[in-house]
Amino acid sequence: YLSVVLRPGLPASSVAPIALVMGLAVASVVERRLASAARRGAPGDGPAAEVRLKWPNDVLVGGRKLAGILVEAQLRGDAVSSVIVGVGLNVHASSFPPELSARATSLAMLGIDDVPRELLAAELLQALGDAAARFEAGRLAPFAEDLARLDWLRGRRVDVAGVTGVAAGIDPEGHLLIHGADGVLRAVAAGEVSVIAG
Repeated sequence: YLSVVLRPGLPASSVAPIALVMGLAVASVVERRLASAARRGAPGDGPAAEVRLKWPNDVLVGGRKLAGILVEAQLRGDAVSSVIVGVGLNVHASSFPPELSARATSLAMLGIDDVPRELLAAELLQALGDAAARFEAGRLAPFAEDLARLDWLRGRRVDVAGVTGVAAGIDPEGHLLIHGADGVLRAVAAGEVSVIAG
């Protein structure tokens, strides 16, 4: 949907959580739009659907993927010179192929089909810029409450890079916490998440 270049004053070690922060920014725009659609009585499953963030970079509504965030950092020594944030957002799709229909949604399917692209892009850019400034000033601390509130994985059985257990939240560095069957709490920095059914 859109890409933006940020030039945060951050050390290289602070890059990993940026996708989470940008996901929260996108989620905030979607939450506002869903609330507006609900007030208007718009059709779709959006007004009752919950917006959630699936670590590390997906925005879900009603358990279905609405958006994904990709982050690419350019480093200069131990500092970040720029960050390219790509936001993939399903906007106008009215349906998905059968293999995706249970896992994907769009703004149109959520009853948010009356927003001009330019206005939506402006709202997203504002939210991304605001989130980047807050992250630069306080890292993940200003986002802790929203991360906890929107964490879709919390309480679910997951496997990430061979670490299996129950997702127990996101730590201050942006790592996924997994409570293993052995009682050990592990922090996972990156990896593809598989949710274990049952």
